[in-house]
Amino acid sequence: MLMSYLFSKYNPFVNEVVGFSTKLCSQDSQAEDVFEYFFKSTGKNLRIILFSILNKSKDSDLSKKLASIIFLIHQATLLHDDVIDQSDKRRGETTVNAEWSNRISILSGDFMLSKVLNLVVDVNSMEILKPVNEVINRLVKSELKHAKCDEFLKESEYLEIMEDKTASLFELSIMFASFSSKYNNDFYADFLKFSKHIGIAFQISDDLLDYDNSQSLGKNYADDFNEFKQTYPSVIAFNMGIEKDFFSKVFLDKKLENGDLDRAVSIFKNNGIFKLCFEKVVFHCKKAIEFVYKYDDVFEDLSSFAAFPVNRLDKSKLFDFDSDDQEKVENFS
Repeated sequence: MLMSYLFSKYNPFVNEVVGFSTKLCSQDSQAEDVFEYFFKSTGKNLRIILFSILNKSKDSDLSKKLASIIFLIHQATLLHDDVIDQSDKRRGETTVNAEWSNRISILSGDFMLSKVLNLVVDVNSMEILKPVNEVINRLVKSELKHAKCDEFLKESEYLEIMEDKTASLFELSIMFASFSSKYNNDFYADFLKFSKHIGIAFQISDDLLDYDNSQSLGKNYADDFNEFKQTYPSVIAFNMGIEKDFFSKVFLDKKLENGDLDRAVSIFKNNGIFKLCFEKVVFHCKKAIEFVYKYDDVFEDLSSFAAFPVNRLDKSKLFDFDSDDQEKVENFS
């Protein structure tokens, strides 16, 4: 797999950042056991990898601090998300809120954000402060908008939420790499567009895999559905006028009956919604690659990175790939 190559190439730096962040949060904390437990499995750390691909800085201390800011913001949002979503599983392990309590999970996330501020002060640059402030604002705003919606979102509204919730941290990785490597405005603009499309592609693939009990995202099957969370498949189906009464009952009235999950999966399959979502993932991955073709020194790694949202769907049972679909997957391999 292409991502295996990237993991192998960038894992030494990723491990250094995770170790640095763990020590930073544990050394003066009353919850050392919580951080060591939570950080023992940190996922694929895609945002650190993206930063690493573009980071050309010779200042290893600066690079480590910038990557740790990205890492800690992301980890804090996960701790908060698990409480909001009442999740009991994350990365295949019991969540902090289930292992300790909601209060401990929230406070641990807050503590991580305080360490983010410490790192921003250490870097001592207004160029860093502004994007950090902006990304945290975007993350909170998107969660509030998603949580408070009392009607079905339009596709454009959901895409905006995805950009703020998922793409924003990929964009921060680009901003920090640009800051440390002194990229000019043209480079920066192209890489930023790359990150926006990749963030959307990752979120749509996540939304799809929530409905796939044949693959594990390291969390419970259909968590989003059972928490009445509108995601891309349900947004698309509702706005196409498909089974609107059913989706209104589940996502707006928040009423679930036995068999509703199976019914939703059948509706998505039979009406081509899963297939349409897959096409959107392919579209955004291709758009991302279009912006980085001309950068020979990083193109291979960025194209491998862009392939991941498509590749992770190639064994999904949500849709039966025909020859054209299989070719689309293989073209990213």
